[in-house]
Amino acid sequence: MTLSYGSLALYTTAFTFIYYFLLGIYNVFFHPLRHYPGPLLWRASPLPKNIYMLRGLYAKKAREIHETYQGTVRVAPNELSYIQPQAWKDILGRPLKSEMYKDMRFFGGDAFGRDSLVTTLPEDHTRMRRIFSHAFSNTALKAQEPLLIKYADQMVDTMGALASRNDARAVNIVDLFNFCTFDVMADLTFGEPLLLLERGDYHPWVH
Repeated sequence: MTLSYGSLALYTTAFTFIYYFLLGIYNVFFHPLRHYPGPLLWRASPLPKNIYMLRGLYAKKAREIHETYQGTVRVAPNELSYIQPQAWKDILGRPLKSEMYKDMRFFGGDAFGRDSLVTTLPEDHTRMRRIFSHAFSNTALKAQEPLLIKYADQMVDTMGALASRNDARAVNIVDLFNFCTFDVMADLTFGEPLLLLERGDYHPWVH
């Protein structure tokens, strides 16, 4: 029996629909997280959350979900969202109790074959954190304060200049925070800024 392209496409579409329909039923009624509340479609499929993530509206929607269902809510078949302060201790660990292992599907795993401070295993985290700790001591932060103030003032001045323009062009304030952040990091690391705030545009290396 030879199938035409039309029949093959029809069978493939039907199989895909049935598969995801049954997967949605499993996620809602049989999944290990089935007892946690949340919107039905969000519990059945990761698609609603991904759509809100791509539109940049997930944080707002997550807050609405928490206001509706309270406490811990299920925002995707395999994801829970917490707002209780106690969750920080339960998830990130407490004295004499190790933290839970990170989900590398979220954190992205290692980069260039080496783990970062964010993705490393708990047993290596203390050693790596100790290396960075000197840069964030009170003495180091006080010494860096004039530099931080300089770029913060420059960012505020840039915001004021953009706000006083006599046109209706929109200003992407996220870009300004990125400019300030990368100028600070470049100055602290290399001894000179990338001049992003001054130029008002991204450096090719950053963008």
